[in-house]
Amino acid sequence: MMHRAFVLLIGFVITSFVDLPGQAGRLCNPPMPDSGAAAAAVFAATDQRTQFGPFLVLCGQPVAVAAAWVPARDDSSDYGPRLVVLTRRPHWAVREIQHGMLDTALPDLFAYQVGQRVLLIADIGNEGSWGLGTFELRGDTLVALGFLDVGLPAPFNSEPDETAIHHASISPAGAQWRVSFDTVIVVQPNQPASKRRLLLGKPPFVFEQQAGTWHLLGR
Repeated sequence: MMHRAFVLLIGFVITSFVDLPGQAGRLCNPPMPDSGAAAAAVFAATDQRTQFGPFLVLCGQPVAVAAAWVPARDDSSDYGPRLVVLTRRPHWAVREIQHGMLDTALPDLFAYQVGQRVLLIADIGNEGSWGLGTFELRGDTLVALGFLDVGLPAPFNSEPDETAIHHASISPAGAQWRVSFDTVIVVQPNQPASKRRLLLGKPPFVFEQQAGTWHLLGR
């Protein structure tokens, strides 16, 4: 059975923001300046065994994130891919290395911007989707917002269920966020039939982040 215990590591911080009604999140992936210097900074903060995916600059901010294998940080309860956060002032330096995501493969990362707010989504899974890890950039720190446990049902109900990230739209909701999906989705993808639930009805299916978790609205 796939391991999802890393979800328990996700925390929550309450703060206040100005709402930006009617604005949709813009997917952003600006070019990464000095990627070689950023890689050198990661190696300096860990060791040469570290392996990481592409750096993602968070929507014009002097902050970049990469998903990485960091063997130097692994132990029996904290292992697997980690988000490595770097800041550039004026040179790249590692700001934080987050907890390991345990048994997931190295996740793909997506950043969405509304005004000055940035939401980062990590596409979590291993041989199929496990759902979406969500984080907000606050200053130069990533704050975990909870795990959005949804996926795209596989054709003919055969495993594995697939990622739903490419059907997601992002928007602010007061101090929180909403994620809408424009197609049929499944809750707890790639779990046993007693837990896995196909959402019935007409899309969109809208989830709102509240108190460290994500809630389905109006269903």
